[in-house]
Amino acid sequence: MNKHSRQILSIFLFLFLVVWVGPAYGLIISGTNENVKSRSFRIGGTRYVPLISACRAFGVDWDWDPVSRKITLSKNRSFLVLLVGSNTYSIDGKIGRFKGKIEFSKGIILIPKTFIYGEDWWIEVPGIKTTVRHRINVVVIDPGHGGKDSGAIGRSGLREKDVVLSVAKYLREFLASHGVTAILVRTGDRFVSLGNRANFSNKNNADFFISIHANAWRDRRPKGFEVYYLSAATDDYARAVAARENAVLKMENSSADSINNQDPTVWDLKATENSRESIELASSIIEAMSRNIPARNRGVKSARFYVLKKVDAPAVLVEMGFISNPSEEAKLKTRNYRKKLARAICEGIVAYKNIYDKTNGFTD
Repeated sequence: MNKHSRQILSIFLFLFLVVWVGPAYGLIISGTNENVKSRSFRIGGTRYVPLISACRAFGVDWDWDPVSRKITLSKNRSFLVLLVGSNTYSIDGKIGRFKGKIEFSKGIILIPKTFIYGEDWWIEVPGIKTTVRHRINVVVIDPGHGGKDSGAIGRSGLREKDVVLSVAKYLREFLASHGVTAILVRTGDRFVSLGNRANFSNKNNADFFISIHANAWRDRRPKGFEVYYLSAATDDYARAVAARENAVLKMENSSADSINNQDPTVWDLKATENSRESIELASSIIEAMSRNIPARNRGVKSARFYVLKKVDAPAVLVEMGFISNPSEEAKLKTRNYRKKLARAICEGIVAYKNIYDKTNGFTD
């Protein structure tokens, strides 16, 4: 763990510091807000402290999702995500592990003492603020499909894989003009598995991941653009779009996709950390496209796109228009319209980047 991560983590570690053991309730947590009498618990020989008591004592905000069994703690603009039954945590997007695990017993969320006093941790004074600066330096652009995977094909023979590569290259140029390093997953007509696209992004330490696509539907009438982030599908239509984009998995050799071997708990926590930023990034892009693209704004949606699931960064998937719609296919054929799309997407990325940088990565 590096020094910056330790500094951030120390905020939370201090919050659960038990100052002295009291006779009636087992312990008293002496916090910056108030002294809280509390019980301690033993499970399997491990001593635990109630989370809610520590949060009350030190003025820590917390949120509990009983479905996913995630706990999100926030203080001094840092965020710590824990998962019941796991020893994995995520702090401001960085993954780590502590000794013991979070327990849920008789309706009470419990933190092990080893989380506080473990030999890997150190404690500083309360109220310390993180010195980590969040800056957007690298954007990975993912032109969908490629090689043996043509993607959707319009009535005139226009192939999705060619359109998205063209737009992605323009987008790279426009982002570079704003001082942003943009890296393409593919620069030519070659096949890249969905898992390896995500792996490429993670290896290049992407700050944002933008997957570029052109939509298609069995009915030729739908038209317009939409931007997706990773979550449960908003409706049957979104579910169908994700199924179409995920269908390429049938062409892949899953054994070559090493990213599938990652700890699912780690990926779950990472997705939680990135979900808010992904939604905000998607909203910024859709707003910029709405201002600049003469087409229907179909809005921000969510669905379970495989390529987004494995990315360790805020990630969105842009459907630029319907290649199955004759009028939109005709526009997608032209260089000017592709440039217009790329400029609009760039404008949305840069607008969110500026807010993200200014607020040190906290955009609430």
